[in-house]
Formats: sequence, C-alpha cells, structure tokens
Amino acid sequence: MKPNDVYAMPDLDTDPLWYAPNSLLEETFGAREWDLDEESMRKADDRRILVHRKMSYVFGEDHSSTVTALTLDGKPFGIFIKAGYEGSHTHFIPTDAELHKQAIEIVDGWRRRPSFSKVADPAAELDVLTFFHETAAIRTEDGFRLIDLRFVDNAGTVIFDEKRFLQAFREFGQTLKGMPHDEQQGIEWLKESKAAIISQAVPESIRSVTVNDVKENPDFIDLWVAAVVGTDEGTYAIGIHDGFITGSGFASGSTIHTERLGGPELFDEYAERYGAKASLPTP
Repeated sequence: MKPNDVYAMPDLDTDPLWYAPNSLLEETFGAREWDLDEESMRKADDRRILVHRKMSYVFGEDHSSTVTALTLDGKPFGIFIKAGYEGSHTHFIPTDAELHKQAIEIVDGWRRRPSFSKVADPAAELDVLTFFHETAAIRTEDGFRLIDLRFVDNAGTVIFDEKRFLQAFREFGQTLKGMPHDEQQGIEWLKESKAAIISQAVPESIRSVTVNDVKENPDFIDLWVAAVVGTDEGTYAIGIHDGFITGSGFASGSTIHTERLGGPELFDEYAERYGAKASLPTP
C-alpha cells in the first residue's frame, strides 16, 4: 500500500491536534501532551494541523490498529500508525519534509514555558526552600539535612533525630543478642525498651522526659507516648500508635508520630509528673 492510497481514502473522522493521543505527539512532533498548553492550542489557528483517521481494526478492549493521515493547511505530510495492546507499537512515516518541519514549528509554539515574576536573592533565607511540603531543610552538626516536618517544632527546631533513633535501635538489637529469649517477652518490657529508644532520639539540647503512657491520659488519645519534649516554641508528645508497640515496623521512622500539646510552659507539668529521661533497660 502506498501513502497516496491512504491519503485518497475517505476519513472515518477528523480531529484537531489537541485530541491526538500522546503517542502521536511524541512520535510525530517530539512533544508530549503535558508539554503543550491546550489553551494556547485552542486560541491559535489550531485547525491548521488535522488528524484524519483512515482505517481502524479492533481486536478487543484496548487492542486495536489504526492508520491516520496528518495534514497542514489541507496538505498531507505524513502517516501515523498505532497498533497493539494499548497502542504499544507506533510508527510515523513523513512524506513531505518541509511541511513536517513547519508543523513541528507550530507545535513548538504551544509548549509550556515557565514564567517567573520574581528572581530570588541567592543569599536570602527562603521559607519555600526551608519548609517544602512535608520536609524542612535544617542545619545540623552534619550540615543541612532534609527532615520530616513531624520531627521539627513550629519554629524549625528538631525534636526527633532519625539518625539517633536508628543508632539507638541498633544498640538495642545488640543488647537483645545477649538476652535469653524468655526475658524478651511482655508488653511492659517492650514499652519500656521502646520508650527509651525514642527518648534517646531526642537531641541533647532539647528538654525531654520519658513518659511511657497511653490511654490513662486523655491528652494522648490513642497515641502511646514515649516522650514529651519542650522547646522555646512549644511542648510536644512523641510516640507511636498502639499497634506498633509489638510490631517490627517500629524500626522505621515512618511509624513515629508527634503532637503539639501546648506552649513551652506546659513542659514543666510533664517533667514534674514523669521525671527524668530513661535509659535502655539492661538484661
């Protein structure tokens, strides 16, 4: 079959380019649909490039073969073939290099181009760079690190250090190696151990008390609280939900939850109630 045979066939349907599948845009114009601004396409003389479906065969759901012709100002410049399951096989056949080039230039004019109303001072502090979505860029003794926003107070002070947490957890694992298995049982023993691990993850510059408390205190709802910490900005509870007290998922920082309990003055109440920071239980 010749390209002219395809061009001579009546159209099954004809669409402007904005209805074309992404595979046609990529194969024919080197553009993806999300690269193009649809509003610009519609406002422009967008019917200059048309997609003419000439032949189609359907094997089943999401499995078909289609042959289309492309024209610029009514003149054909190429044929696009799509076949296979979900259009997994594609091929573009240009028949007029100059018209194809002109069509590419038109499509390039519809590409999204970023615009910036303000240029940042590279020496200025930027909130959008310091606090971005779920993380904060915090300066630590190791340099800047991205830290989960759950683990900083509202002023940007780190209240839970995942690196310290993992180190304490590894040390706890070494302790377990020398402990008889029958001594590793019991929910209270696990609570005491995990409360100490979480407490050791609190930076030394932060005031903290080990709590190991849950439902008896209505402030904590269903959160088992390992520690309460105090910063210049507020008082925070750090813990996990009941289900992870005995679960292996505790080894991941993603199971740790924090909750602001109130202002900084509230910490003294918890310090008086619960006393000092705990250390790991020994066998």
